Amino acid sequence: AGAQAYVLFPIDAAVLREQVKGLFARSPLSRVPVKNLAVPAVEVRETETVSVVATRFAEKNLSGAAVVNGTGRVVGFISSKDILVAYRLRGRPAGEMPVSNFMARYPITLEEEAKLDTAIALFVRHGLHAIPIVKGGKPVGVLLRLDALRAVLAAE
Repeated sequence: AGAQAYVLFPIDAAVLREQVKGLFARSPLSRVPVKNLAVPAVEVRETETVSVVATRFAEKNLSGAAVVNGTGRVVGFISSKDILVAYRLRGRPAGEMPVSNFMARYPITLEEEAKLDTAIALFVRHGLHAIPIVKGGKPVGVLLRLDALRAVLAAE
């Protein structure tokens, strides 16, 4: 089987905040490692072109991926929104530019043993849609905000 695809769905931060209000005072979710909920990592090399990555996203139904350097360490995150912004700002020439020109640099990441409550706090505080999960700085998965919300609702 190929890489598992994921799609990011926007969830209003205020709605999520209300959903998790007081949750950890009564829930075991603070003991759940994020690796248990993460989808497998999809990597993009920082030197890949926007058009190559856009094609991969379209073919695999992806909306974001960790960007890695030559040693495989996470150095950014590229989303379908970033790609659309690239094309909007630069037009067709953007397709031949490296994704490193448009990615979010220094993304917030979590080590695979981090707990779900930490991830939820980051989702709420920073308005993130996805958090790359790493082991020693290398991507092993991505935790989606929607999957965190599903875990919260399942625990009720």
